[in-house]
Amino acid sequence: MKTIQLLALGNPIMSDDGAGPYLLKKLAKENWPCRVVFHNTGIASFDYLQLLKKNDTIFIFDTLRTGRPPGTVVKLSAMQLELTLSSFSLHDLHLLHLARYFYPHRLEQIFIYGIEPLSLRPGTRLSLPVRQGLPLLRRIVTLDIFRLSKNKNQA
Repeated sequence: MKTIQLLALGNPIMSDDGAGPYLLKKLAKENWPCRVVFHNTGIASFDYLQLLKKNDTIFIFDTLRTGRPPGTVVKLSAMQLELTLSSFSLHDLHLLHLARYFYPHRLEQIFIYGIEPLSLRPGTRLSLPVRQGLPLLRRIVTLDIFRLSKNKNQA
């Protein structure tokens, strides 16, 4: 059985940028049908480069600026992203950039789950739109973990 790696990007003292770590903390309390490993990367996704060497599925949680209303939930595969130096992630050197250049075959196994921020000002409280959007994001991630687990167990 393969492992699913969950990575949360974000700074919990910059209001909505803490959505990823908040979601990761909630998911860590669940019982999963497969092996799930949790990584609170903060803003240092580069430190997790070694995960690209494995054959695990990677889910990344991040605050994403997509131009949609605050609190909007977004799910993308890494294959859907046009990764440039001006990508819409709020973090400068992103694990996805490294995957694209050094492990392009891994992009099919990397998924990004994001939420549009309202505020990125200093503070430890998530904005109302982000708090309201997080239950939907959590449900989507949960369904994807169960679906992936079921598919791998049938293989």
